[in-house]
This record gives sequence, structure tokens and C-alpha cells, in this order.
Amino acid sequence: MGSGASNKKREIEEIKCSPAVTHQKINEYVDYCPHKCDKCRNVMQKARLIVTEAGKSLRKDLEITCYGEHKSFCFWSGKRRNRIVVQMFEGEIHETTTDRSTWEQLKETLKSNWSGVLRVVVNAAGRIIGAIRGEHADLLTPSALLAALTAFADEIRQN
Repeated sequence: MGSGASNKKREIEEIKCSPAVTHQKINEYVDYCPHKCDKCRNVMQKARLIVTEAGKSLRKDLEITCYGEHKSFCFWSGKRRNRIVVQMFEGEIHETTTDRSTWEQLKETLKSNWSGVLRVVVNAAGRIIGAIRGEHADLLTPSALLAALTAFADEIRQN
């Protein structure tokens, strides 16, 4: 072995969390840095905050990888369908979602387009009530409902 810079790849310590990744588990590692540096601490604090704000369904199938200045951790649970990376870049902490389950994507879409979803539900309820009363039965035809859903899908795509 010669002298010089090492090409050794930094290992990521994996921590299995069951039944879900929790802020309490991440909190156990907030002060892990052997150098007690703020960068490492801040990365772990950001990961703890992300997990604190996440829903239980996300945390049950989560992989959150934290790249600190001196050590890296991967907290995981379940099937790891939801993947997040937290790291320091040019002095700032960055959070990147690299993978999300279909359910989490659907929830995010509904959350960000709630007013549109509510309009479609109210409109559909109005059509059903009208049809029950014998009014506007033509609004419940498959083609009319398909047109309403298509318009809603177009609205979501634009946002």
C-alpha cells in the first residue's frame, strides 16, 4: 500500500426501525458526530423534522438516508417504498425525495388539488341528487361523467 489519499467509500450505517421510522429513533443519532460538528447535527435535525411531519403510512415504508460530513445513516422500515435523502450541499441542507409509493403520490395530488377534488365531488353529488329527483338524468350518463372527470384531470395536469 502506498501513501496518499484514500479511495475508501464511506459506509452507511443502516438502522432498522419497526414498525415505522420515528423522530425518537432519529433523535438517538442527532449528536453522533465524533467531531461534534454543526453540519452533521443539522442534517440529522432536518431528518428528524421530516419524519415528525410525515404521516404514519409514509413512515411505515420509509427509507431516509442522511449524509453527514463525517458519518452517514440510513433509517428504514417496511418495504422502503418511500425514499428520502438528506444531505449538506454548499453549506445548505437539501432534502430530495427519490421515490414515493403510489398511495403517497395520490395523497399529495389530492392535498395540492383539494379545491378541484371538492368541486368534482359536489358536482357529482348534485348530479346524483338531481337524477334521483328526476331532474337532469342526462347529466348522469357515462359520457357526461367521463367529460367531467376528463376536465378535472386536465385541471390537475395544468397545476
